[in-house]
Amino acid sequence: MQHWDQFVVYISKNKEWLFSGAGLMAIGFIVKFFIKPKPTNTNTNNTIEAGRDINGDITINNGFTEKQLKEFLLTIQEQLSNGLKHSSSEQEKYRLKKELQAIKEKLQNTTATYEQAIQLKQEIEKNLLTLQSNQPKAKIAQVLKELRNNPDTRKAEKDLDEIVESGAKEIAPAAYESGRLAENRVDYRKAMKAFTKAVTLDKNNPDYLLKAAQMAKK
Repeated sequence: MQHWDQFVVYISKNKEWLFSGAGLMAIGFIVKFFIKPKPTNTNTNNTIEAGRDINGDITINNGFTEKQLKEFLLTIQEQLSNGLKHSSSEQEKYRLKKELQAIKEKLQNTTATYEQAIQLKQEIEKNLLTLQSNQPKAKIAQVLKELRNNPDTRKAEKDLDEIVESGAKEIAPAAYESGRLAENRVDYRKAMKAFTKAVTLDKNNPDYLLKAAQMAKK
C-alpha cells in the first residue's frame, strides 16, 4: 500500500499531465495492477421504484423520455462534430473523435441507452440519499430533481462539484457520482478529473480506483 499511497500523491501533483493522452494511458496501466473489477451485479431488485417517497419528501421517478434523451444525444453529437472541424490540436482531435464515436454508438440503440441512463440515475440517486445526513438536504434534493427531469446532467454535475468544493463531510462520493454522470454523457475529460478527485479524497475505495483505471483506458 505504500507504493499506492505514493501513486495517489503523484496523481494530485500532476493533474495537468494526467489528463493528456499519455497520462491517461499510464494511470490505467498502473491502477489495473492494484485492483480487479468486481463481478457484475445482476440483482435488479436494488433500484429505487419510480414514484416511491424517500424520507417522506423526495419522490424519485423517470421524468424524461427516450425521445428527449435522443434529442440531447443528437445535440452533443453536433457539438462534437463542430468541435472536431475547428480543432487545431491533435490531442483534442483524438479526444473528440473518441467521444463522437461513443455518442454514435449510443444513438444506434436509443432504447438500450435510455434504459442504461435510467439505471445509472437510480443507482446515483440511491447513493446520494446516503449523503443527506452530512449535506444540506435542499442541495441533494436539487441534484435529484435535475437527475429526475433532465437527460442533460451537466447541472446536476455542477451541483455535485459545488458540494465537493465546499469541503463538507463525505465529499468523495459526490465527486465520484459527478464523474459517472460526465462519463455517461461522454465528457471523458471531465469524468477523469472527477474520478481522480474521488481517488485523492478516498484512496482506499476500490470503486473509485477501478473507475479511474477504466476511464484512463478510454
